[in-house]
Amino acid sequence: MISLLGSRLIYFLFRRRIKAALIVLLLLYISFAHAYDLPLQVSANQNATAGLIFLYSTPSNSHYNPAFISNDGIESSFGYLFNLTELPLASIHLAKSYRNYGLFLETSHLAHPYSKETDLQLSLSRHGKSFSSGFALKYHLQNIVGEETDSRLTIDWGLIIYHERIVGGVSLLNLSHSAFTTYVGELNYQLSEKSSISIGLEKESDFNPSLKLGTHYSLHDNLTLLSSYQLNPDRIGVGLVLQPSRLKLHYGVQTHQYLSLTHMFSISYDLSS
Repeated sequence: MISLLGSRLIYFLFRRRIKAALIVLLLLYISFAHAYDLPLQVSANQNATAGLIFLYSTPSNSHYNPAFISNDGIESSFGYLFNLTELPLASIHLAKSYRNYGLFLETSHLAHPYSKETDLQLSLSRHGKSFSSGFALKYHLQNIVGEETDSRLTIDWGLIIYHERIVGGVSLLNLSHSAFTTYVGELNYQLSEKSSISIGLEKESDFNPSLKLGTHYSLHDNLTLLSSYQLNPDRIGVGLVLQPSRLKLHYGVQTHQYLSLTHMFSISYDLSS
């Protein structure tokens, strides 16, 4: 999970009197006040849905629950966090299933002139008729100019249950770091063949929970609209998916209480036979 913030980076920026320190300080304040803001949305769909994964299936959904497996496919995402050109975030996601098992690989990179962060994720899942479960290993590497490179390994676990039109899932993120363990839950109900609604809850240790509500509606076979609202902190997300064929184009934008909008773009390709 990309953290973006660290006391060493703050010190480094202040030491060089860089204006960007003001931005990072603001992010640091917001993050301590709302720790669940730390996980960054790594794709356009997740940016639009505040991390709700059952509204629209893409490979990147496994980032939030390792029990999830989409159709075989590859997805590439890019965006500037808070519309700051100094904070480009890029990621690649690959999902592959074989019989009752699923494999998910992801790499993401956040670049800054004075700090670079890279995440690698490997997820394995098993799928039954009414449930799926999985776990993930995540490796985080941070390199701050003038400082030692920092790295850590974390473990995630997830479970998803299916029952007719209802899908429910829970995941535990950062299990190997109990002080930063995040509990994520989502319940989705399919209203019709073209629409569904999700309600989610995200809770990080020692911080208040964040409530999320999202919807999806397919206007056409080739056009899907996504929307979400997050409470505590307040955020609004909207997005769309153009799917003329196996190739899909995704766009998602999300608001922030104090900073500019974050726009994310993704391209995905369905590799299933």
